[in-house]
Amino acid sequence: MDVILDANAYIHVLHKHGRRFLETNQFVELLTYLRRTSSRLVIPELTYNEVVARYGERLVAVAKAARDAWYTLQQVGMEQRSDFLEPDIKSGLATLGDLLHHPVQGVQAVMYTDYSGADVKEVVRRGIGRVRPANDEGEELRDVILWLVVLHYAKQAKTHIAFVSDDKTLKHTDGTLHPTLLRDIREAGVSIAFYRSVGEFVKGNALESEPLDDASIAAYVSAEELRGIATEQLLGSRFWIGTIVGAEVVRYELAEAQRYRVAEDSYYIESRYTGEGAIRIARQAAVSIQTKLSEDAVIAQVTTAVLPRPTVSDTTFIEGPLSLLRYNELFQASPELVYSSALGVPWVPETTENSYRCNFSIRVSLRITGDTRESLEVESFVLLGELVPITTGSA
Repeated sequence: MDVILDANAYIHVLHKHGRRFLETNQFVELLTYLRRTSSRLVIPELTYNEVVARYGERLVAVAKAARDAWYTLQQVGMEQRSDFLEPDIKSGLATLGDLLHHPVQGVQAVMYTDYSGADVKEVVRRGIGRVRPANDEGEELRDVILWLVVLHYAKQAKTHIAFVSDDKTLKHTDGTLHPTLLRDIREAGVSIAFYRSVGEFVKGNALESEPLDDASIAAYVSAEELRGIATEQLLGSRFWIGTIVGAEVVRYELAEAQRYRVAEDSYYIESRYTGEGAIRIARQAAVSIQTKLSEDAVIAQVTTAVLPRPTVSDTTFIEGPLSLLRYNELFQASPELVYSSALGVPWVPETTENSYRCNFSIRVSLRITGDTRESLEVESFVLLGELVPITTGSA
């Protein structure tokens, strides 16, 4: 069964793992399937171009952030450092192209450049008529073109193919392929299996599968390692109310685990745990500036509030002699400077720390060869429900 991946199947893992994206558990098992079944990885030209373009944008953005951080370090640091080494974006994109064309030995990747199945009139019809994969605004015509290309390839290949995509315009409310697209498949007389992710494809095409219990999982990953992984994920979580400065896993338990045999002596395992954690969040007072312009002065209302509940702790009204020009200059720099200029005193942020309990769900995957664990990856980490403040004396 040949496999076609939409751009989103590549982009997500590329942004997270970069040059090692083919070494991630799910891609390794995908390539194992292709090698085992002598199937082909088909890459529509549209997908290839989008993956390279989006990855290029990602490299440029990351390079800029690194450059800015480097220059800041140069400015405030005590040591003299060499100039920032600019990454070779063009070379990086060329390397990505090579990996897409030649993923691993024994797997054939085919660049599909035939657009003849994407008739312009059909693309226009679906856009105007809001026919899937076009959305309700008649947009997402890129998805329309890709879907027509996939249908055309299936007709030419005359074999069962798999299409992996997480695009919303392709899916029904229950996550399955949209009924309109199922009708397209029937009318075209082709066989297309739809999967929302590479992991879903791997599990759906395993040779066999079986559930695992705590004892079986413990042979591959220890309780101490799992606790450390969950703690690291808690510390890496982000909240608008502040920055996490401490985390502890209070408890966790196995919710489900399944082992999939993907080759003669190779297995792919996914396990999900739920648990409870305690985190400490540091937060600073926020400065809010509201202004009212008069003919010769600015009336500034300066409010200092502590997140997450924006209750006013100090409100001051200032009128002149802050000119409009000077106000704009200061405000473009930061509200804190406006505060300092308006009140005549520096703004000193108040930092507070609060502790919260939270519930989480973490899903990890493992690759096993024989009885040896090859790798472990965190597939997802989700905080469940709301944070619960821990008050003094609470359990």
